Amino acid sequence: MRRKTWMTALTLLVLSSLMLAACSGQAEQTNEKTRTITHEAGKTKVPEHPKKVVALEYSFVDALDELGITPVGIAQENKTDVSGLLGKDIAFTEVGTRQQPNLEVISSLQPDLIIGDFNRHKGIYKQLQKIAPTIILKSRNATYEEN
Repeated sequence: MRRKTWMTALTLLVLSSLMLAACSGQAEQTNEKTRTITHEAGKTKVPEHPKKVVALEYSFVDALDELGITPVGIAQENKTDVSGLLGKDIAFTEVGTRQQPNLEVISSLQPDLIIGDFNRHKGIYKQLQKIAPTIILKSRNATYEEN
């Protein structure tokens, strides 16, 4: 009987430790600074300093490079050489085409920000939002000021 009591106490101790660790992890995530970005599909809270960004349009890849951010995922066409766009090689995961991004691949990257094009991606905006904070901007047919 004593062994059963000891095992029950040990199990409760382990479960309590796991719950405490899980709660502290959530507190860390919610304390991360965010900004509210107004974009073509509304307003979205995004991390102040995103680390894992998925770009669904080439102009966003170029803009991220100017900010010193290398996207973890890029939507491509016909295996286009991104190094030609940026003038350097970068490591990234292909996330489908710009017209039809692969939501499963995007989700597997666990991004903290997704940037999509208004014309191409407004129809899947809600699905993208379920994966990570998503902003939708004009890229195609946009003026210089809009970009």
